[in-house]
Amino acid sequence: MRTTTGTGPRALRRLAAVGGAAALAGCAAGTGGAAGAGGAVGPPGDAAGTTTVAAAATLLGAGTTAGDPIEPLGEPGTQPREAGGFPDGGGPVAALTDVRAAGQATFDRVVLEFDERVPGYRVAYVEPPVTEDGSGAPVQVAGSAFLEIRATPASGVDLSGEQPRRTYPGPDRLDPPLAGVVTEVVRTGGFEAMAAWTVGVEERVPFGVAVLQDPPRLVVDVRHPGDGGGGTLGATCTNPAGFRVGYPSDWSVNAGETVPACSRFAPDDFALPVASDVRVAAIALSVEPVAFDRVTGERPGEVSRERLTVDGRDAVRTEQVTEGGLWPAGTPLTTYAIDLSDGTDGAPRTLVADTVGLPCFDHRRNVEVLDAMVGTLDLDAGSAR
Repeated sequence: MRTTTGTGPRALRRLAAVGGAAALAGCAAGTGGAAGAGGAVGPPGDAAGTTTVAAAATLLGAGTTAGDPIEPLGEPGTQPREAGGFPDGGGPVAALTDVRAAGQATFDRVVLEFDERVPGYRVAYVEPPVTEDGSGAPVQVAGSAFLEIRATPASGVDLSGEQPRRTYPGPDRLDPPLAGVVTEVVRTGGFEAMAAWTVGVEERVPFGVAVLQDPPRLVVDVRHPGDGGGGTLGATCTNPAGFRVGYPSDWSVNAGETVPACSRFAPDDFALPVASDVRVAAIALSVEPVAFDRVTGERPGEVSRERLTVDGRDAVRTEQVTEGGLWPAGTPLTTYAIDLSDGTDGAPRTLVADTVGLPCFDHRRNVEVLDAMVGTLDLDAGSAR
């Protein structure tokens, strides 16, 4: 853990009238992290973040290797991934033949295997309660977060003959890999050619998706906590606005002279200038006196939106590619907005956390760290107002 200091009186830029992330603009050369690709965000519905592999030369089964340990597949992130024209891909029903899970050093792998092709699919975190397709009955799945895998047209039962024939003879519940992040894998659907399995996870962590052939497989690699880059979240700090958050143990955090302590985070040492439009920290958090509904209004260039719950509070996660204004046009921006209003005094309060893909930042890595940090938030730590 490293603490970095500001250089003067406290100053906090407020949200613009349209509602946006409270953040300093610009980018200081040589500060705020290693240079990296901007990590442009693809729109929902394309195959952004999905890796297609023609053959499984180094991957056997659910994660057995011949030689060196394998690396996780797919672009890591927590946003939904879908491809193959989901949910209206058409074509013959793909027969599900096997479902398995295995652990690796830095990730857990879940595999759905099919007979001739991988159908259209969607992989996304869902909010509880987890229910069964068709009946709507609740399904108990161990875990604190729930990653749903849907594939269509697909089924574990072949109905083309005179008698139904099970193509997937395995269990409806799979035990978790040893010492991993996956807690259980449970069948939650098999209705109207929609196969669905829900993966229980200890916490909301990034995942990657890949399609492999010979045999056709849909592979979901769930990263272990702390493997998104930037070290493990081994350090914590408390912001005077009343929240506590974990952050990478080898990152720096501001001490509180320029903006409230525990507001800015970066992989390198940094200093926050006074009254400057330079963004020197990779990740920014702040509590704003702005209504949650106003902060979460749709923004120009928004390409994805996810409603979720963070420490029991309503939240929205958005991915945006800016069209100008505070950031140069084409800048990727990932933002969380979390409703802190408790109704006791009527004052609106929204926690805003963001990371910006400026040229001096490793945006891909920073998004993973931001996702992991939000998963650690304690929003009742002191409740200073």
